[in-house]
Amino acid sequence: SCRTAILSKQNIKLTYESFSDTIDELIISPYMIVEYNNRWSIIAKLVNVKNKKSIFHEKSKVGKINNFAFDRVTNLEIDKESEYINDNTDIINKILDYSIGTSVGDWEKGLSNKKEIVLKFSDRLYPYFVTKPLLKKQDKDDEKKTITYNIIPTIELENVILSYGEGIKVLQPETLK
Repeated sequence: SCRTAILSKQNIKLTYESFSDTIDELIISPYMIVEYNNRWSIIAKLVNVKNKKSIFHEKSKVGKINNFAFDRVTNLEIDKESEYINDNTDIINKILDYSIGTSVGDWEKGLSNKKEIVLKFSDRLYPYFVTKPLLKKQDKDDEKKTITYNIIPTIELENVILSYGEGIKVLQPETLK
């Protein structure tokens, strides 16, 4: 199991079906299992991909930390042949503390991916986000009804913002508007 591999520091061989409908055989060094919005993922270093034309090779993901959603995994087994690659799980936890979800993108850049994001809320939504913040640390301006976050932008953050429609407006950065 994945948990056993993490605890015993063993690699996992898995079959992974990406959203582009390609199926890849991967070898990963798993570090942790995380959940966001009822989607469970493995945070792991991608050790090897059998198919050299894989999207993982195209996007230079081999040898780097990635997230692998369990619902995309069709087969999983301990791999006793490849060498486990240790990594700093403390930094992974810090990255997760500064992100919404696990779609961090470039895990190697870590906390340097953080951006200052300023959101303006409707009168109705502002009190909700003050009392139930997106992140533990936020700077709020009650008069302007804005909240500033120092956060790693993710697709999950974009989805949260979009889910409130006109109730949330992105003031900065321009790339998130």
